[in-house]
Amino acid sequence: SQDYNLEDIFNGFYVVPSYQREYVWQDREVNQFLQDINNEFTAEDRHSESEYFIGSIVVLTRYDGIFELIDGQQRLTTAFLILCAIRDRLHSINPKEPTETLDRQIANTKSDENGQDVFRYRVSLQYEDSAKVLEIIGNGGDLNLIKENSRSARNILTAYRLIYGFLKSEFLDNTKDLRRFYAFFTKKVKLIKVKTISISHALKVFETINDRGIGLDSMDLLKNLLFMQTKDSDFDRLKNKWKELADILDSVNEKPLRFLRYFIFAEYGVDRLREDEIYEWFARNESKSNYKTRPLDFVDALLEAAKAYSHFVNGKDVNGDPNNYLTNLRYLSGAAHQHLILLLAARELPVESFNDLCRQLENLFFAYIITREPTKEFERRFA
Repeated sequence: SQDYNLEDIFNGFYVVPSYQREYVWQDREVNQFLQDINNEFTAEDRHSESEYFIGSIVVLTRYDGIFELIDGQQRLTTAFLILCAIRDRLHSINPKEPTETLDRQIANTKSDENGQDVFRYRVSLQYEDSAKVLEIIGNGGDLNLIKENSRSARNILTAYRLIYGFLKSEFLDNTKDLRRFYAFFTKKVKLIKVKTISISHALKVFETINDRGIGLDSMDLLKNLLFMQTKDSDFDRLKNKWKELADILDSVNEKPLRFLRYFIFAEYGVDRLREDEIYEWFARNESKSNYKTRPLDFVDALLEAAKAYSHFVNGKDVNGDPNNYLTNLRYLSGAAHQHLILLLAARELPVESFNDLCRQLENLFFAYIITREPTKEFERRFA
């Protein structure tokens, strides 16, 4: 590992592999990133040696010399967007403004294994949801060409627009001050790059860095844990299954961690578990879930449960057929979701028994509303 400023970092080329999670930073995270850097920039006059450390990235060096980014996608992608926004803002103020160095930090040529020059962007996203958004922004293209049909594309486009708006309001039409900010950003903003020799080592470092929930939640860490147990040849299968799982939960606006927590309650006889304890619980209870010996089977079980869960949320039974009791529960339960624990646990009951359970759940929620039972205790009783 070694610490680098961003000028050094963007001398290399980085790809985010297809099995990685998508770009998830939103306004709050991007704003915080910008404000923290700008605060250090404005303090530079008082402290000429002022630097700002933005964390670490974990990379695997590929055979072609390109770095596969295992951890740090969010901050590195955001830094790339800042470079693009600085270039675009300079050109907006003065179309003839020279930006050769900045252009090379956004994209450049690199020779391939046959010695042929290949044009590459410094950061490239290989997962399908990227929708070529970084290429269009990196090329200074028309943002209207970006298809906002994925969460990642929407988040990246929103982040870029937020960054551009920040630069415009902070520096107005003053290219001198904007260039001073650019110099500080590339020369004084630093991170640590950890290089590893294999994908398994990279994932292990990733797990070690994040095992206290810093930056990633239990769902991301569990995904990483599964990739660590999966053969390289099965990566695409696991990636596709995990994406399907995420899409199912997103389609019903369900929080992945709540689903995962309720899944544990329903499947493994647990009645107390905080969301920040989920990853540690799986790490301690491998024998119950068999995620190490049969990771793909484990994800299949999660998928099957998620499909049923999404039906329950929509007032339908496990097969997606309308269920009057569950439809009524949608109105009775409001923001409460505790009944989903019991429905998950009962999803394999015969139809008649399942319907009887749904009827009694409807009665129970009516009583819960009338008596104003404390929610925390109510959830534990369901578990």
